Amino acid sequence: MTFTAIVAPNALTNKGIPAGTAVDGSKVGERVKIDAKGRATWETSRLKVGTHQVAASYIPSDDSVFLASSSLEELHTVKRCPCVSGVGDK
Repeated sequence: MTFTAIVAPNALTNKGIPAGTAVDGSKVGERVKIDAKGRATWETSRLKVGTHQVAASYIPSDDSVFLASSSLEELHTVKRCPCVSGVGDK
């Protein structure tokens, strides 16, 4: 599963590039570096089947003009693949 968070300026006059990291609270345990387009991409195969609340928090680096921010929590559902052996067998 891949999640992407985007850090963008709150005003059109700011043309800077965000510098820092993003993280899903303390649940991920590792920060994801923001690229030159303001995106942080987190890939994982650790989420188990079920519903998960996912949110991103932006942590600016010391030289960033952007302020810290957080997204709203979104629900994401991981479903079992029907191609897995034994699933759906009676």
